[in-house]
Amino acid sequence: MDHLEYRLEKARSFAHAETWNFAEYKDIVVEMKKTTDYLGADVAIDAAGAEADGSFIQNVTAAQLKLQGGSPVALNWAIDSVRKAGTVSVIGAYGPIFSAVKFGDALNKGLTLRMNQCPVKRQWPRLFEHIRNGYLKPSDLVTHRIPWNTSPRATTCSRPSSITASNPWSSPVPPESEETMAETPSTPYLAGVPKRRFTNEELRARIPGWGADLDPADRPSVPKVRTDLETGAHWDFPERQTAAQPRERSIEHQFVTPVFGTSVPLKGVSGAMRRYAYKYSEARAAHWLILIAADRVDAGGSHLRSFLTLRPDNPVTETGVLSEFTRHGVSSRFGSKRADLKEQALAPLFAAGPWILAGGAAFAVVRRLVRAART
Repeated sequence: MDHLEYRLEKARSFAHAETWNFAEYKDIVVEMKKTTDYLGADVAIDAAGAEADGSFIQNVTAAQLKLQGGSPVALNWAIDSVRKAGTVSVIGAYGPIFSAVKFGDALNKGLTLRMNQCPVKRQWPRLFEHIRNGYLKPSDLVTHRIPWNTSPRATTCSRPSSITASNPWSSPVPPESEETMAETPSTPYLAGVPKRRFTNEELRARIPGWGADLDPADRPSVPKVRTDLETGAHWDFPERQTAAQPRERSIEHQFVTPVFGTSVPLKGVSGAMRRYAYKYSEARAAHWLILIAADRVDAGGSHLRSFLTLRPDNPVTETGVLSEFTRHGVSSRFGSKRADLKEQALAPLFAAGPWILAGGAAFAVVRRLVRAART
């Protein structure tokens, strides 16, 4: 997945991979879900890292203002597009300070996160051996050829994923022999089980740490992918609940879950806002911002409707203001290590602010009506 065509072409020709240009889609996460019957991929790999494109806000705050350790667009896409209990692997580099990563989504989906900087020195011997045996062809990784005297300019060449600088006065890199590649016993791109040149024991003896997770018993993620465990369920797919009214559904999902709640049906302006929010996928900030705004509208509407009843909302008793003076509220804020002390300065603003604004608006309306009546 990328937005530069030469990179996508390299992925198609070298890795024989399916490619998507995310600039051509309204929501690339939804597109990824569609290709997997709305389940999500088993594994997603973030190979872009801190300089990922795809979000203007993320790019400005990370690459330009340095307020983040990197633009986590690719990482967030990986978290959103992978299936529940899937795996996200990160090989792209990020800075040491925080980034706006959707860690809560990763937690709620039960994802396995695996990441590390590339252990170059450890992998050199193995890579050289693959090249000698014809498994890898380094010249296939070259995307640009530039002279040495212009090599500093290569870093601005659309941030290419791979650059090889060559001396214009030296002989070009000799291509590997086609006969050598044709005699390759196996490659990762051939169908069937690849031929093994060495046994597991031989590789473990030659390469320290090789096959550390070869035994499924050493992999903590194995139980979640087993299908032979007894669950006690008497069905493969549960009976679907009858819908009395249309239910909102994320566009990332193929259908509404078999069982869903109906205790709080959508209504009024807040209901219309919530329905509109589901036109965006859960990977979009607009989806959550509209839902938050709808929640505030719903709360405000409930307060207004209460004034039409015999028991209107009481901001003094319902906001807990009285407990500050009767339940040791003030004294508990001094000489203790309460976790909410940092937020206490904002608590009055969020608790009393909406009521003060509503009261001020009501006073302004009444005042204007009185003046209009006098004139």
